[in-house]
Amino acid sequence: MTVGDIRDGRATEATWSVPLLVLAPALLIRIMSDRSAPWLAAAWTVWGLAAALTAAGWVSVVRGGIRRARDWGTCLLLHVVLAVQAVSLSL
Repeated sequence: MTVGDIRDGRATEATWSVPLLVLAPALLIRIMSDRSAPWLAAAWTVWGLAAALTAAGWVSVVRGGIRRARDWGTCLLLHVVLAVQAVSLSL
């Protein structure tokens, strides 16, 4: 992300990368452990934070647009991971 990206308000790959990084610990914990009640509460909290960051990313898209096709690819990956995580947590 460059200073120009910040000034013009456009969504970049970093806009979508932060929520993906937020989801990573919950995914790793799910792979390495069982689903206890405290873990589920923490995982849903992290998922909610990632969803809020995703909504903030969409605000920047609506206000300033998006720069490159690679940014849309990261956006798509984020939405797929959010959906898979939500389904996985619901089961």
